[in-house]
Amino acid sequence: MKHYFTKYDGIKDLQLQFKNQLEKVLPQLTNVDSNNIEQPNNNENQVITQDKLNRNELKELLNNLKNAVLEEDLDEEEKEDCLEQIQKIEKALQNTQEAKNKKTAKKAMKMLRGPAADLSSNAAMVTVCNQLPDLIAKIF
Repeated sequence: MKHYFTKYDGIKDLQLQFKNQLEKVLPQLTNVDSNNIEQPNNNENQVITQDKLNRNELKELLNNLKNAVLEEDLDEEEKEDCLEQIQKIEKALQNTQEAKNKKTAKKAMKMLRGPAADLSSNAAMVTVCNQLPDLIAKIF
């Protein structure tokens, strides 16, 4: 019988030790700020999401610009040149990390401003062209 009591006393000691350890750890677990757990990834995800939003906005802006070019009172050669410049920006958008693509996009943007300068300030092409520099700067 004494043998059983010794084992039982040992279990009680283990239970007491476990309880003491749990009491030490439990307050730390309940004070965990769940907002801080995801914070590093959250910031990274925000950057990725913002980049996607900027790219989508630029794609939409380029589509608007295509429509504006086709509607503006430009000769056919100027329209073709403008559409070519828009295609260069779209192609550069596929890999924004390459320095040559940044240069290509900026150069194409400047080339689009030439024909736009000949139009009235409230022309659709002018309005869209005025939005390009900020957006391109954010992306490239």
